[in-house]
Amino acid sequence: MAQAPKDTRSTLRKVFDLAERAVAARAEPLAQSGGFATAVSKYVAINRSVGRTLSKATSGVLHLVNIPTTTDVARLHEHLNAVDSQLSRLTRELEKRPANRQSNPSGRSKSRRTAKDPVEPDTSEEG
Repeated sequence: MAQAPKDTRSTLRKVFDLAERAVAARAEPLAQSGGFATAVSKYVAINRSVGRTLSKATSGVLHLVNIPTTTDVARLHEHLNAVDSQLSRLTRELEKRPANRQSNPSGRSKSRRTAKDPVEPDTSEEG
């Protein structure tokens, strides 16, 4: 004769399951009603409104004492990422131009004058 499978659930889990079945039988019709959906949507709207109000108030106080807010830090982080990607792009472009560096190792353009270049005298006549 086969033995019944042994229940390995803890006592606490068994108590929770019994309570959950009892509550679920009564709460399920309530949760599926239109009134419950309306109440939840109003709660979410109120919670969002209160959150925005508190966020504005706290950010105002933080700005008064010159402390950056989360939004400020996020904006700076985005800006830093943009600068970093632009720097990477420029670096890659410069690395693709080895011919220019080899032909002119000093890095100076031949068309620019340096401080050692002789300055031609101004021959224009003012009159």
